[in-house]
Amino acid sequence: MFADMGGRTESAIRAHDARYRSWVRSRIQSGELVALLAEDRDRHPIATGSVWFRETHPTPHVASLKMPYILSVFTEPTARRKGTAGRIVRELVQIARSKGYEQVRLNASDAGMGVYAKLGFERTTEMRRYLNPKERRKARPIL
Repeated sequence: MFADMGGRTESAIRAHDARYRSWVRSRIQSGELVALLAEDRDRHPIATGSVWFRETHPTPHVASLKMPYILSVFTEPTARRKGTAGRIVRELVQIARSKGYEQVRLNASDAGMGVYAKLGFERTTEMRRYLNPKERRKARPIL
């Protein structure tokens, strides 16, 4: 996923993978995260996605102090444009809905923007600032 998004070295991705696996395992075990995996007919993984029920600050019109956040949605290049990512995201949204949450959030890559828009997600005004200029990747222009 991070290789496809660009701007990261192979060594940085490998280092991240070990940390991420540990982080995901502990949250799955606690029930704080639900991860889905799609396989092809030969049982090879082709797509994934997760919903993390993360803590948030009080917000008007939102009763919960947890905000479902969809992350790590990825489809193998050979399996793209077949609706798999959409099915995973719809299932993650349904999981959040079944737990009584009022909304779900995510950050979209350029490639995922269309998928999410078709599923009813709305663009927001979230921004970021890198505090270490060396960590900054090429930013999209503000429109």
